[in-house]
Amino acid sequence: MVYKTFLADFRNANGASLVVLLGFLTAIGLGSLIGVIPQVTTQRYAEILYGYGGEEALCNSFTSGKPEPCLRGAERAQTVASYTALARYLMALLSNSVAGAYADVHGRRGTFD
Repeated sequence: MVYKTFLADFRNANGASLVVLLGFLTAIGLGSLIGVIPQVTTQRYAEILYGYGGEEALCNSFTSGKPEPCLRGAERAQTVASYTALARYLMALLSNSVAGAYADVHGRRGTFD
């Protein structure tokens, strides 16, 4: 079967374990950040841009009846996160196209070694 041959070749290839390790560490890192960033940025935007003092509690501790600065800070955090994702994906689209065209002309060995 083809997949058994692929797995055997992948296991015996140089650097295959490093690729798997890097993928795993990247997934762990992104998973750690995704849950924290919205709460932190909401609090910071509420304090800096909308004057929330935070004397009562942190913005993420309210279950209902959030103060207006917390609501506006959360909205602003979502807007900034969406623009950041847009920029990241546009840069990936453009840079991958440029890198692929360069590698087609000059070959991959000299480009990515």
